Amino acid sequence: MHEHWCKTLADPSFASRKFTQVGSSWINFCVVQAMMLCTKATLYQHLTSTSVRLQLLIHPWKMNLQPYTAIAPSLILSLVSHRRMDTGGPLLASVQALFHATQAISFKSNWSKGHFRLGEAQFALHDYPSAEKAYAKALEVSPEDATIKKQLTLTHEAISGFYFRQLLAGRDFCINPTNVIERQIFSSAQQMQNFVYLVGDAKTREAVVVDAAWDVKGIRAVLAADNMNLVGAVVSHYHFDHTGGTPPPPFDQLGIKVPGIRELAMEDKVPVYINKHDAQMVKKQNGVSLERMTLLEDSSVISIGSVKLHFIHTPGHTPGSQCIHIQGTEDILMSGDTLFIGSCGRLDLPDCDAQAMYTSLQKKLASLPSNTRVYPGHDYGGPFTTIAQERKQGLLKPMAEKEWLHRYRV
Repeated sequence: MHEHWCKTLADPSFASRKFTQVGSSWINFCVVQAMMLCTKATLYQHLTSTSVRLQLLIHPWKMNLQPYTAIAPSLILSLVSHRRMDTGGPLLASVQALFHATQAISFKSNWSKGHFRLGEAQFALHDYPSAEKAYAKALEVSPEDATIKKQLTLTHEAISGFYFRQLLAGRDFCINPTNVIERQIFSSAQQMQNFVYLVGDAKTREAVVVDAAWDVKGIRAVLAADNMNLVGAVVSHYHFDHTGGTPPPPFDQLGIKVPGIRELAMEDKVPVYINKHDAQMVKKQNGVSLERMTLLEDSSVISIGSVKLHFIHTPGHTPGSQCIHIQGTEDILMSGDTLFIGSCGRLDLPDCDAQAMYTSLQKKLASLPSNTRVYPGHDYGGPFTTIAQERKQGLLKPMAEKEWLHRYRV
């Protein structure tokens, strides 16, 4: 199959016959087939040589194939990124868009929309450096265009490789309810001041959501606007305001189910990553089967593209509470309800454990690098703190276990 398409592209007489039969769609198809089947080394050679041969053959139709040579770097990158993607699907559409945008720019070089469309196609093919140049050119022509500015920001992020969003209920999601039940749920979410996090690989466009609850549709909308694909749901602990499902008494009598990880597991078919000690409660409250869960332990690691999520088991607030530590250009910790700014999660609930919380804070989290940014599960005093700050004047400040238990044991 590989040899067949390579020979097809290289054979002028066959190319001529096929072009007179089916026109430019055949050329599109052949170029995509070459991209899918050739090695990176031979791809550029085929694109350049075939462009010249076909240009000579179809001169009477005055069709310019030079753009195929110009877009070769994007096609080579897409070979690496998309591998064996169906040529009739998104990849083919992106290649065609790339070609059409390049043609449009050749006709009108100062048309910002042409450069923007080129950037979109290159972004879809994961050729982020080329997309950055195209968006920058579009912004140069239309410097006040907010859409271009956003896409250029996303492209800079894609080049860096790290995707991170902190979403606050009432600001970024849980807005514009469409019915009475949603209005009640959104209002409760705003009162609870929950944070939801999106984190992943900006190059591969893969992300997981941390503590998805209250407004699954709104969370999906943020991901879609950022051109990210959801590949998993991470749970910091089982409480309903972090997972959705059945709220605690007396609110369970209202018959309202809070959207959350159940919808993601059942509708989006993504795995749910949860500490093994909280799994049964999530199963009970959310109706998510154990088969849909990936059970984690202390020091478990999962990879989202090139981004590694390190899990720290931090019992205390619940038996299976866990924090997510990411080390890279910046050290960040998503702490759920284990650590807040100057405080920790509640210790007066039925399965809380003050002694376990002491160990989680004083022995585990206090040992993290000082510059680690801590992103908590609720907006209780601000969007983030640092390990250094909490060591200085928070609950990571050294304290004897006896004093801790005297102060916090309920």
